[in-house]
Amino acid sequence: MWSREYSILQLEKKLDNWRLLNNLEIGQVLASSSLTLLFNLYRFHRADREEDKENALKILVDTVTSPDLPVVFSDKLLNELLRFLDTQNVGLDANSIYSLLELIKTPSMEKVDQSIIATIRMRLIDALSITIAPLPNRRPHHSFLVRMLSRCLSRLSFSPLSPLSSLRTLNTYCIHPNEGLTAEQIEMQNTSRSFAMNEMRPHMVKWDAEESLPLDVLRKAGDLGFGALYCDVENGGSGGSRTDASVVFEQLAMGDSSLAAYISIHNMCAWMIDTYGSVELKAKHIPSLASFEQLASYCLTEPDSGSDAAALRTSAVKKGDYYVVNGSKAFISGAGQSSKYVVMMRHEGEPGPKGIFCLLVEDGMEGFSLGKKEKKLGWNCQPTRIINFEDCKVPISNQIGGDREGFNIAMAGINGGRLNIASCSLGAAQMSVDIAIDHLKVRKQFNQRLADMQWNQFKLAELATKISASRLMVRRAAQSMDENSPQKAAHCAMAKLFATENCFEVVSGAMQMLGGYGMLKDFPLQQFMRDCRVHQVIEGTNEIMRMVIARDLLTKPTALTDA
Repeated sequence: MWSREYSILQLEKKLDNWRLLNNLEIGQVLASSSLTLLFNLYRFHRADREEDKENALKILVDTVTSPDLPVVFSDKLLNELLRFLDTQNVGLDANSIYSLLELIKTPSMEKVDQSIIATIRMRLIDALSITIAPLPNRRPHHSFLVRMLSRCLSRLSFSPLSPLSSLRTLNTYCIHPNEGLTAEQIEMQNTSRSFAMNEMRPHMVKWDAEESLPLDVLRKAGDLGFGALYCDVENGGSGGSRTDASVVFEQLAMGDSSLAAYISIHNMCAWMIDTYGSVELKAKHIPSLASFEQLASYCLTEPDSGSDAAALRTSAVKKGDYYVVNGSKAFISGAGQSSKYVVMMRHEGEPGPKGIFCLLVEDGMEGFSLGKKEKKLGWNCQPTRIINFEDCKVPISNQIGGDREGFNIAMAGINGGRLNIASCSLGAAQMSVDIAIDHLKVRKQFNQRLADMQWNQFKLAELATKISASRLMVRRAAQSMDENSPQKAAHCAMAKLFATENCFEVVSGAMQMLGGYGMLKDFPLQQFMRDCRVHQVIEGTNEIMRMVIARDLLTKPTALTDA
């Protein structure tokens, strides 16, 4: 084996004179694995210099995936591979991608810089989603969650309950958000985080100040399958679980908690259509919602009924092939930008929850109008308005669910909405603590780092514990939703109550650590605090969460009863 003292550059200079080897078949001529490696290095750099990028990449992949590759060369070659994946307009075939994905999860790769491994993995997954042919009846923008996860990761023999040791970054801190996730979910998490940091966070302050909803960024999110995360694949959705969606919303909120919250509401609307709508409604609306070509808003709250949802007044009466709707809805997120409104209303003259049903109202329908755009404390990138119905004509075919199912549909949707909002609070809190940690490590007062002051250490520990406890609550609620547990309503209420209140405190504590800098609008913490304050009110106030939890406790058998 060649001595480690030889640099690759030195070896290349020696190999540059081996012109006669150009026409030889390596497998037949070079019996030594060392000579084979050196010859491949020579061929790679020669092809790279001659701008034969496709051949250079093929040689590089063959060399990197060779079982005889010495570990000493791994870092150098993987850096070369990352350079190609980042900058070269050369495609990898599916077999090469699979081989590389298998390689980077082998034990020998634990000695390589894990940040390089993580970046390469993400690039390979992105490349695979483009390389594999689309599934029948599927749109290209769903490649990430459907094709990449179900086909790529199953090909790699990942079990749904597989351990994370081969994928998790080594020696991470105790509140790392990948704790307890499957390999597939970690890949999803990585992609979501990359999207949040690259497409959302750099513009967060601007969107908040201008109160603008970035439609171009939403459509990019649609390309990754984020528009209908837990809708059925057959209807145009991404087919993910509630846990998958929670992971995505948490990561997106680290980039912009306001935009992430709107994306979660849009997903809730898509799910309602997907779950309760007719075959025709699903086929017509889910694909455009999944891609964010069209946006959706959820309409339950009214000027006179908020927490008491069953007291809503908006009503409809059948006339021929239409419902004629009268009334108004308040605090509608996305109103003015949305083209589809999932509206809860009652059959005229039928009081109480049993009189409520659901209609899909579309922008431009006769009798539909918008109120003025509200000025808000938080959630500024998404518009909020009152919407009005004055003899609004809605086709009967736009009904979602049965005549008496509206209230149950609303509550089923809002269980998931509470989970999603809790997830957004969690992402905002995580990012706030990460920013605070960086600040504590570099800021000095009284000739010492803030990180070395015991008060800051103790406070940071408290904030981290609140994040960890909140995440456990959120993940349990997501599991309850996935399992359709009888306790799902209570678990979602607990997660929303606990996470939104504790994460708000986490953001506030992180702001305190930044001192005056935390008050500046150039820093995201003040926006996280304003957005997280909204989370304690939206999707049912936290006082209502306490009522839901208490009702579960007082109306169901206790552990003592079971004993």
